[in-house]
Order: sequence, then C-alpha cells, then structure tokens
Amino acid sequence: MIAKAWQILNEAPDIYERADLFLEATDWVVYRMTGAIVRNSCTAGYKAIWHKREGYPSREFFKALDPRLERLTETKLRGAIAPLGTKAGELTAEMAALTGLKAGTAVAVGNVDAHAAVPGVGRSSPPGKLVMAMGTSICHMLLGTEEKRVEGMCGVVEDGIIPGYLAMKPANRRLATFSNGMWRKRCRPM
Repeated sequence: MIAKAWQILNEAPDIYERADLFLEATDWVVYRMTGAIVRNSCTAGYKAIWHKREGYPSREFFKALDPRLERLTETKLRGAIAPLGTKAGELTAEMAALTGLKAGTAVAVGNVDAHAAVPGVGRSSPPGKLVMAMGTSICHMLLGTEEKRVEGMCGVVEDGIIPGYLAMKPANRRLATFSNGMWRKRCRPM
C-alpha cells in the first residue's frame, strides 16, 4: 500500500491529491458492505508497515521518504485496524437489498487469499507449522508466539493470520514470478 501510494504520488500527483483514501480491495468490499472503514491487520502489517503495538511509522519516517507523504497515515490511510476473524460491522440496508441477505448481518474483517489458507488447512495451532499456498503466486506462512527479525522475512504481523499469533511470511518473489511464467507457458490456452 505504501509503495503504491508513493507511486501514484510520483506518477499522478493530481490523482493522489484528489484521492480521499487508499484501501486494499478486501477492505473496500467490507466498507461497501458496512459503511465502516475497517482495515484488516494482515494487509495493514505486510503492505502498509503497520505494527500492532507501534502503529504506522512516524511522520518523520514518511517525510524522509518524500516530504509529500508526511501525513499519509493520518489522512489517506485513516480507519480502524482490526484482526482477522473479528466483526467489522453489519450489512447495510442498501447492500442487503443487493445481496438478498438480511440487513444487520455481521460482516467480518476482510482477508487475503493465501492467508485464509492457514486456518483452512487446520493450522490454527500449534504454531511452528509451515503452510505453503500456491496459486497465481506462492506464499509461505508460519505462525509463532515470539516476534523475531529474520533475514529474508517479508514481515511479521501480530494477528496477521489468526488473532493471538504472530504471522511470519518469507519473501519469495522470484519463485512467484517463476511460477506465474511457467503457468502462462504451460497451462494457459493460447
């Protein structure tokens, strides 16, 4: 999210200025369903450098990147951040009419596809089991109880997959690029 916001600021500053918010797609869907801006802790941590205990990096950090980003988190990244699996709000009457569901139905905080695989394969406990989700990219995820900084780690996000655990995700961009390329060459109809 930070990289994309900065890219828009550099390549289309007029659009950056007119944008009220930058939201992950999953958070936008929840917003449309509930009317509440609730960001999920997973993408806030991995993509927006948010930390459960420390919040976003300081204004000084963003100012050092680019003075125009100094107030990014309090303006264009505003909104509550909640752990996965918690209630974000309730379905509005407008969305109830569109979906056929009952107004007031509970709506959960959004999630990211690969991260939803961890509890889906029964890895909510005990920590220390590695899960690899493979689709259009490959994502390795591990739950733990201690925050550790490890070389090559994409990030460690508390409540990033399951509340109460630290979610660790190693970076494997080359593998994802390779798998996408192989899929295009071998599996996609021409």
